[in-house]
Amino acid sequence: MSKKHIKKKTYVVILAVLVLTILLMMGYKWRKSYQIDRANSVFDPKEKTISGAYIPWPLGRPSILGRFDNKTATRIRKSFNCEYGSIKKGNMELIIHASDNTFFVHFK
Repeated sequence: MSKKHIKKKTYVVILAVLVLTILLMMGYKWRKSYQIDRANSVFDPKEKTISGAYIPWPLGRPSILGRFDNKTATRIRKSFNCEYGSIKKGNMELIIHASDNTFFVHFK
């Protein structure tokens, strides 16, 4: 093999990896916004305060992790008449930790 041939193959591999990375990043961003919109429409349709880090399926169940302020956590708990434990609605589960108001939204 000549240097020219090796150089050409190297560029093709680098380009393929770059395109794949860009596609994965775009898919992650779209899926994150879709799941956050779903969670907001179910658990907090008026204020839409659910946001945070999104963990996609290959790393576990699809989940959103974040933190509420005290007013928001209290308001959401009261709207579902749930002081402790998790709130299950449809194919989603919202868990708000009372100690520090961190939350998890798990999708099934």
